[in-house]
Amino acid sequence: MFMNKSALLLFTCFSLYAHAAFCQYGNPGFYSSGYSDHLPGTSILRAYFGIDYPMMTLNMQTSYQIDRSSVPGNTLPNVDTTINISKKSPSALGIKNVIGFIGGLSFKLAKTSDNSILALDVATALDFYSWNIGTVKYSGYDSATGIVFCLQENLPIALMYKLGPEASLSRKDKTLFSIGAGFCPSVAFTSYDQTDGGYFKIRTFLVAELGINFGVALKLRATYYPSAVTFLNYSGNDLPGYTTNGNQTVTANGSGNFVLSLAIMLKSNRWNKDEY
Repeated sequence: MFMNKSALLLFTCFSLYAHAAFCQYGNPGFYSSGYSDHLPGTSILRAYFGIDYPMMTLNMQTSYQIDRSSVPGNTLPNVDTTINISKKSPSALGIKNVIGFIGGLSFKLAKTSDNSILALDVATALDFYSWNIGTVKYSGYDSATGIVFCLQENLPIALMYKLGPEASLSRKDKTLFSIGAGFCPSVAFTSYDQTDGGYFKIRTFLVAELGINFGVALKLRATYYPSAVTFLNYSGNDLPGYTTNGNQTVTANGSGNFVLSLAIMLKSNRWNKDEY
């Protein structure tokens, strides 16, 4: 698990650095003294920061095998195997069990009209999941209650078509719309019942945004990652009370997940087409 934890630490450090950069240096003057749209400074005017509501279905399978042949006075079967499958739908999660943060910015690649552009959107997102899978029985008398905790770091990079004030940088445009697709390096660390796991994977995704500019621009961002991921794939002898003769196997697979984000354009109060 060292590699998973190292990758997560690296991604998390990058995320914190990027989030700080979006907030501290969200100023066109940091790159240039002017406001011309061909200068790098105007990309910072397309920076955003917000909160995530990530949703995912978790398919979890736990199997236990217990050898009680050496237990004095045992009346239960010598070998007992129980398989429990727990599925949590997105609607069952609730906002109290999930939260995340996202920060990003868009670089103009080409102007397609007076108020539309083709852009490269680069973001970093840190999401937290927690599932309570309830009581898992592995015999008639033995049971365990499990909570799965997951920390997931995403680096979505997308090619996007943007229409409205985020493209024109003008207060005169009120409705913001974007659509695009891209790839996302992702890493996660998962903990459950003294076991841990995780993954590193590059996933594809689709993204769409809708927002409004009322002096300060807000946008709702919807991102969909279609590929499944494996959070846990564990096998070991660590059953409570059966440390020498109990065997536990745990697998946890996440379905394609959907992330809803609410973000604020950091320097949208500076948008004014007459200054460019």
